[in-house]
Formats: sequence, structure tokens, C-alpha cells
Amino acid sequence: MNCYGCRKCELIWFSSKKSSVCPYCEQSNWLMLLEDIPDNLPKLSRYNCTGCNSKMDYVAGMSVQCCGSCSQVYEDPDLDMEVVTTVTTSSPFKPFKAPSKSITPRKTVVIQSPKVTLSREERIEKQTLFHIYQCKGFDCLNLWASDTRHKSSRCPFCGKGLFELVKADEKNVGAIGLACLICGCMICYSIEQSAPQHCPYCGENNLSRQSNEIRKALLASVRARKAKYLVDESLQSTCRINFRQDFKNSMPSIKDISGVWMHRRHVIPQHLLRAVWNAVVKQNNAGGKHLEVLASALGLTGKFKNEQHLASAILYTLNENAKNLFLAEGTPNSAIGALAHSLHDLAAKYSNLTVSSSNPLSGLIEEFKSIKSPPQWGKAVGQLVHEIIQTYTEVLEEASSLQEAVSIVEDLADTANLDLDTTAQGLGNQNKNAVTLYLKFQQWEQSPGSWDDFIQLLLAFMSTDMVG
Repeated sequence: MNCYGCRKCELIWFSSKKSSVCPYCEQSNWLMLLEDIPDNLPKLSRYNCTGCNSKMDYVAGMSVQCCGSCSQVYEDPDLDMEVVTTVTTSSPFKPFKAPSKSITPRKTVVIQSPKVTLSREERIEKQTLFHIYQCKGFDCLNLWASDTRHKSSRCPFCGKGLFELVKADEKNVGAIGLACLICGCMICYSIEQSAPQHCPYCGENNLSRQSNEIRKALLASVRARKAKYLVDESLQSTCRINFRQDFKNSMPSIKDISGVWMHRRHVIPQHLLRAVWNAVVKQNNAGGKHLEVLASALGLTGKFKNEQHLASAILYTLNENAKNLFLAEGTPNSAIGALAHSLHDLAAKYSNLTVSSSNPLSGLIEEFKSIKSPPQWGKAVGQLVHEIIQTYTEVLEEASSLQEAVSIVEDLADTANLDLDTTAQGLGNQNKNAVTLYLKFQQWEQSPGSWDDFIQLLLAFMSTDMVG
């Protein structure tokens, strides 16, 4: 490994590949290749760069900003570095003094002692990038910053969509003041301003200033940077699919005339599409050739780095099918989403339960009554879920057998899963089409077919109008 020094920050490091920038201060004009390796080296830490596969040893405890070889932003050190043991002598360290001219140094170079040891959260926060915005409403004009994973679509103070980007990709914009409990957006704002009321990304008002919630959002940002694709190496879908920015611009989430936020709502739920995808990929042992045929049928073009990249592009396309999406009030959308999974799990539990003297029917009804939405989704969603449960508890109590009660819960789960467009335009043939496709996807989840038939199913899904 070569040894390098920086004449600006007076620090050195070792790299398995040629360095082009200083990993500490990100400057390239002060770089030097040191032929004489310094004596009295302290304990070093190793950073394995995922961008160029280089190995870099630097002084343990010092703050590193990027890879010295490819300039990729330095990420979570707890995940990416290992300690390298180096033999040291008992001689005291001397400050590193760079030569006044760009010549190979002939004297021993020694490192300064670490200044401050940052906590893991502080290191992550320092590496997180933010966009800075300003509201252009004449009665607002407030400034705020949100992390680059959650680009603002509205002013968090007044809720209006009239704002401008002031600065992009900024570090160290200040302490993170709030985290959204719904989407994980991190928000910075001046203490001289009143606190934001809405998330600038999703528009919800479930914001928290508690340190543990902000910490969760920070750690989620690291996991998101690590997760480059929507599928793992076996092409199995592993995470929820978000909308890409271009699609969000073409179908923005807005407020209706009464001031209620409209959500982008799937008719056939995303989790069912992903479940069918995983079942078919596993059944057909799908690989690059399978994906290429499907991508061509869907009209995808361009270059893709690998199979995971191509599979991710296909899943984004399916998730953003405009004929499967409509704008409607967000609270019912969150409520039925919370209900669908709970009802499905409850039905599955009691459908496999053998009849015993412990009265399983009573147990099912009691568990049904206890279903609630996650508290972080807000009081409005919780109240709606409570009302739905109360309404159908009476129906369950009239069931004469456990099998009948399980069938009722399964029907409710299907009703919650299939989010039909209830507008006047969506009550005709579109809803019939949606029900037909939903039942087909359910069948495919249980009994996946051939890849060619799967392509035909997806083409029907992409071309069928399911909304008004």
C-alpha cells in the first residue's frame, strides 16, 4: 500500500489504489505521495470502499469524508471498517509539518492526536446530505432543509407547493430538529422560526423531535444508501417500492379543496405484486434472459449494470402503473393498509387451528376486537380502524362456526387489500376489471405458472384500466 500525505490538513493515510483526493478534507491540490513511511505509526482503522474496492488505512478516531481513490462518500464506519493493528513505539508523536515545496519528504512524518471522537449518530449526521429550500409564499418565506432521500414537495410550515431550492447536497446544515414517523424524512429548521407542521415529503403531520425517532431515521438513511437494488442476488423482492421522483412529479400528492391530503393509492396492492413476483421468479429459476424478455415486453430500454438493476427497473415500472393508481384521501388508505395485514394474519392463524374445548371462535373474536393501527400513523387513522373493527365485530359474533368466522375475516382482508376507486368514474367496468385481475394475482401467488404466462399476466395488468 502507498503512503500519502496532505499539506493542508497535515495528515497521512495508506491506500491500496492511487489516491486523487485527501480523504480527510476532500482537497486534491495538497496531495503528496510519501516514499519514506513515517515512524511511530499509531493505531489505524481500515475502510473498504464499495465503490472502487480499494482498501484505505487511516488514523483511528479521525473523521474521514470520502474514499481517497474514487471520492465516494464515506458511509457508516460501523458497517464498513475493520481495525488494523500496527506496531508502535513508545516515542512521543510530533506534529506533521509538510515541506514548503512539493518535494519528497526526507524526514519522519508523525500524525497529530485525534481531536474529537464522534458518536455513531454524529458521524452519520455529518455524512448525510440535505437540500435547502425557501417558501415563496408572501406570508411565510421560511427556510428549511430536508435530507436528499426525501426531496420536499411542499412547505412544511404553510403546506403550500410554492417554494424554491436554495442549495443542493449540503452537509452540516445544523442539528436535525424533526423526523417524520411515516416516511422517515429528516428536517432542519431555525429555532427562530415556529416548528414545521407537515412533513415536506409526504405531507403528514406526524413529526417527532424525540432523539430516539431521529436516530431511527438516521440509521434508516444508512440502510437506504447501502440498498442499491429492490431485489437480492436471487432476484427476490426484499423491500417496499417507493415512487421515483419523475413519477411523483407527474402525479403529485396534493390537497383537495377542503385541505385534505390526497395519497397515490394502488388498486391492486404492491405487496401482492411483490409476492407474485417472488413466487414466479423462484418457480422458474429466473435469470438474465428471463428478465430481458420481460423488460422488452414492457418497453424498457437503456443499459443496466446487472440482473439486480434490471429487475429493480421492472419492479419500479409495475409499481408506477398509472392504470393501477388513483388520488384519494390518505387516511382511509393508511387505515385499510393497517387492516389488511392484521386480518390476513388472523385468518391464517385460525384456519390452521383444530377445534378444541377452549372455544377458538371466541378467541378469534377477541383478537379481532384488539386490532389497532400503529400509533405513529396518527389519531385519525386509529379512529377509522376502530370504527371498522366495531362495525364488523357484530357480523363476526353472529357466525355459527369457526370456519364461517374465518371466511368473514378472509373476505374483509381481501376487501382491505383491493383498494377500489370509489369515485363515480371508478364504479363501472374499471372495478370489475380490478376484481378479475386481483383474483388472478391471488391464484398466481399460490400456484405460480410459466414465465411466458407471467409476462402475459403483467401485460394485462399494465394495459387494463382499473380507475376512473
